[in-house]
Amino acid sequence: MKKLGIIILSVVMVGLLGSAGAAVAANRTKEAKVCELGQSEVFTGLYIRAADTVNIAGTVNGDVIVAANTVTISGVVRGNVYAAGESVVISGTVSGNVHLAASKATVSGKTGSLYVAASDVTTAPSAQADGSIMAAASSILLEGTSSQAAYLAGSTVIVDGAVGGSLNVAGATIGLESKAKVGGDFTYDSSSVPQISNDQNISGTVRKANPAASSPSKSWWSTKLMGLLYSVASALLLGMVLLKLIPGTMQASADYLAKRPARSLLVGLGFILLAPITLVLLFVTVVGIPVAILGLFAYIAVWMVASQLPALWLGRMVTRKDSSGMKFSDNALALLIGLLVLSLVGLLPGLGGLVGLLVLMGGSGALVARNWQRLRHVGQAQAKA
Repeated sequence: MKKLGIIILSVVMVGLLGSAGAAVAANRTKEAKVCELGQSEVFTGLYIRAADTVNIAGTVNGDVIVAANTVTISGVVRGNVYAAGESVVISGTVSGNVHLAASKATVSGKTGSLYVAASDVTTAPSAQADGSIMAAASSILLEGTSSQAAYLAGSTVIVDGAVGGSLNVAGATIGLESKAKVGGDFTYDSSSVPQISNDQNISGTVRKANPAASSPSKSWWSTKLMGLLYSVASALLLGMVLLKLIPGTMQASADYLAKRPARSLLVGLGFILLAPITLVLLFVTVVGIPVAILGLFAYIAVWMVASQLPALWLGRMVTRKDSSGMKFSDNALALLIGLLVLSLVGLLPGLGGLVGLLVLMGGSGALVARNWQRLRHVGQAQAKA
């Protein structure tokens, strides 16, 4: 039952990501459709924004974390970039690494290593990655340059630029055009033979990948990095929907988790252990099947909401916002920060499973305990009346 809940939740998240993009409705301080850093403006510190449109034409001395329908970075960022959006365009200069989750991602500027999960990825001829490129998408067009290796996975992958190290590609259709240059080996995983315009531009050997011989380090970029990008973007979208549909429940449950974390964890542990057992017992009885079906939907709904609450609580702590005066934009920003922090911590060896368990325990416990407390108050009030 637990696995079923996770599978359904994952399907919902990915569906939301593909159909809706990573749109949010406001910036950090007020409800705004456009958040812009002018060409002559300089911002120092951590730049975090959430809006319909985010445009950075100026200079940011620090890391950038943004989520919007449209994200454009044409200025200078002296730090790392984490961006989620329907359309993300990087035409400026980023001294650090760039992490993108989008429907359409276009890079034509200078960056450090580039990590992208999108439906469509394009690096223009002017794009320069001072590091490696890792991309997963339906369609990938690599015309820029990479000083190190490139790892690409997609339905259609076309390379017409220079890769300083090895080139590793997985896809149904793979092509190396006339301007493609590979400084190392070209390894591909495809049912068809790649179309190579000039094999003299490949310094190393051309070979087909042997899945059985793949080492964990070679598959890390697809199983960990791409999963991280997708999960953060899709979880953010799910959180936006929940904050719109049930804002009171989300905020009150996050408050309960902040005030009573120990009790939330204990209640959550009981819920995780006892709820599946109860559902199974109901399913084995004919009379209890209708109740079990309703219970299953309720169980999945609890998990969907519970997965967001610890991130919302953590983000509030980072932004130091008073929960009583927080608007939708403030909660959206807090949720984004919390999701990023939890996802990065979850990548640490040995902590991923523990962090996931604590998130579900705390979130489900706070949600169940808070609503049970509310029902008791309502019942007591009716009894007195």
